[in-house]
Amino acid sequence: MSKIGNITNDQRNLILELIKTHVKQEKNCRVGWAVKEIIGEDVEYHLLDKLSSDLIESTRYTRDKANPNFEYDWNIRKNPDFYLSRINLIASVISVLAAIVSAYYAYKN
Repeated sequence: MSKIGNITNDQRNLILELIKTHVKQEKNCRVGWAVKEIIGEDVEYHLLDKLSSDLIESTRYTRDKANPNFEYDWNIRKNPDFYLSRINLIASVISVLAAIVSAYYAYKN
């Protein structure tokens, strides 16, 4: 049985939404399962990798191997550090802005 090498943008979006929904409900989702649910067939391994990469790009999600013996499928989970990193970023921006304002008033007086 040959594997599908390409998917449409609509299929890709459906798969990504299914994974996000499943992660929200079940705390994790296997990419290969989501692909099979939407497409009904297996896909080439590089597509599983690409889909998982698309999800972790924002750092909102993390991935790990679905099975140590099968290197091409991924479990997707929420990144527990995502919101902490956002808070740190906001705090850093506020600190920089405060330093700029302080320097402006110190220079002006």
